[in-house]
This record gives sequence, structure tokens and C-alpha cells, in this order.
Amino acid sequence: MDDAVASYFSEDMKNTLIKLRADNLRNLFSADEDTARHHVFRLFAQDFKIIFKLRMAFDVEYAAGLLQTTPQQDIEKINEHFGAQAYSLETINHAKQHAQHCLELANKIPEVLDNVTLNSGARRAINIGVYCDCRRLKSRLLRAKDSTKHRDKIKQIALDLISNQSEFSDRLVRLRLFHILVLIQMDTYWDVVKWHIKSTSSQA
Repeated sequence: MDDAVASYFSEDMKNTLIKLRADNLRNLFSADEDTARHHVFRLFAQDFKIIFKLRMAFDVEYAAGLLQTTPQQDIEKINEHFGAQAYSLETINHAKQHAQHCLELANKIPEVLDNVTLNSGARRAINIGVYCDCRRLKSRLLRAKDSTKHRDKIKQIALDLISNQSEFSDRLVRLRLFHILVLIQMDTYWDVVKWHIKSTSSQA
């Protein structure tokens, strides 16, 4: 946009636009970098906390730390950029242990499914089903050795989860995408504000 202004008008007009934009951002967020950082975090903190909580409650692979980006890394990134502790690492580590335990339980389900072939979508639906304790699936797995009745019910629930695997995958994709967009939004907004604060400081 700045280059377009310079092309259509002049370099002086471009510099004027940058200065006016910087003045507006400085007045809105403060000329002090630490204060501005705090304001930007408060602007998007609620969105981040909501989507992070939702993803930790549904995305078992993310909670277990099995993806390229982990909850620990996301929280540490927030701490580094904004100096704010959105969630404690102790809470995240506890959730990680719980998620890993649920994945171990989910690995037992193929034993009760006889010759049913599980694709990646089916396994994902089962993993999420155990993690979210859909129809008390996790609870039944913990008691499966004590009763054939539990094993029969586990098989029924697992087959229902498999039949709805596309719904689980769709929800998971939406959660992951929205989470990434919130992080990008925070990063981009802060980069813009920080750049203008530093540019006006260097000109002062």
C-alpha cells in the first residue's frame, strides 16, 4: 500500500502516510513498547484463551505434544512476545499426560473390533472419542477387563465413532485453522505496531 501511494502520488506523500499511521497507532497503543505490547495482548487475549482451551479439550494429538507445534511452544511464544502467562506450564503438562494416557487406552480398541480395518480418519475419531470420553468410552475402557458387557458396548461406541469420522475430522480442521489464524493475527498486529513505534522513535 505504501509503495502504491508513492507510485501514484509521491515519496513525500508516502512518508506522510507512514507518519500519520504511526501517530495513530502510538496514540492508540502508546509510544512505549512494553505498554503497547500489553495492549495488543489484551486486544486478542480472549480469542486466544478460548480457542486454546477448545483445542486442548478436543485435539488429543495437540494436547499430547505429537504435532509439529506443541501447546508448550505456543504458550512460550505468547510469553516471549507479550510477557503474559496465558496458561501455566503445569496445567499444560498435566493435560499432556492425560492425553497420552487416553491415546494408550484408544490403542486397545482394535482388539474388540475384530476384522474392522481402521484408516487414519477412523483412528482419529476413536482417539478423540476416548479423549472426550464420548458416551463414557474412556471409563468403559478402564473397566473393560472386568466385564464382557463393557467390551460389547465399547465395540458399539467405536463403530459409531468410525461412522462419524468425517464430522470429527471437519471439527478438528476448523479448530486447528482458527487457532493458527488467531496466532497469526496476534503476531501480525504486534509486528505492525512495533515497527511503527520503532520507526517513529528513530525519527525523533
